[in-house]
Amino acid sequence: MYKIKITLLFFILSILSFSKEFTIHFNIPSGNIRYYKTNDKTFKTFDFYNSKAAFNLDEEIYTFLFFNREYAPIIKEIDVKKTPNEIYIEFSKKEDVIINGVVKSNDNNVGGSEIQFIDNLNRGYSTTSDYLGNFQIKLPKGNYKVNVNKFGYTTKKNNPLVYEFTSSAKPYNLTINLDKIPSFVEGRVIDEKRNPIINAQVTIKNGAETFYLKTDEYGKFKKEVSSGIVTLICTKPGFFTNGSVRKIESDSSIPNLEI
Repeated sequence: MYKIKITLLFFILSILSFSKEFTIHFNIPSGNIRYYKTNDKTFKTFDFYNSKAAFNLDEEIYTFLFFNREYAPIIKEIDVKKTPNEIYIEFSKKEDVIINGVVKSNDNNVGGSEIQFIDNLNRGYSTTSDYLGNFQIKLPKGNYKVNVNKFGYTTKKNNPLVYEFTSSAKPYNLTINLDKIPSFVEGRVIDEKRNPIINAQVTIKNGAETFYLKTDEYGKFKKEVSSGIVTLICTKPGFFTNGSVRKIESDSSIPNLEI
């Protein structure tokens, strides 16, 4: 009976997960810690202060990621069972790279564009181009996706998907190309009861060009146009002719027009 109890006790102890207390000390006052069990991948995260952080973890292997915006991130694997009660982590100053860039569209510089750089840890760094389309930004070394936000424009598909900035020896020169989204006029032709008028003819005069189109089953029409004065004339047998004159500014459109 005694041997059975001893065997049972060893079995229970073998399946139990022991925990251990330990402290990590840092050479900087504060930062962020993310960690997960190697076989789990579920992140836990918190900020540390006063240059240290205390843990009570299962005696298993964990992956730790230590962050501070002014320093290079640190990735470290820690075997809790084998680790001492006091650990020291030293951050080193990150070497920034300098990016000098310009945002262009068909050889025209595009000012007021927001340029966002996303690294492989999904951290974002952003800047805005000046009125000449030029910008400068400092980034930690690494690989980045680049997004540009500018109303009326979209990023050209021939821009690289990922940019590699790995040397701080000299600035990088970057040109980001945009495509201009065409202006358009979009509307609906309706009767006095706001019912759609199907197959109404819409004549659109835009500068020296004239376009002719028909409304669809919902009375809708849409046409790409150039900036300037746009004249619309809508006709349908059995209805009075009506129309509208609008001015379209550069990089703008007219949606939801009703005639």
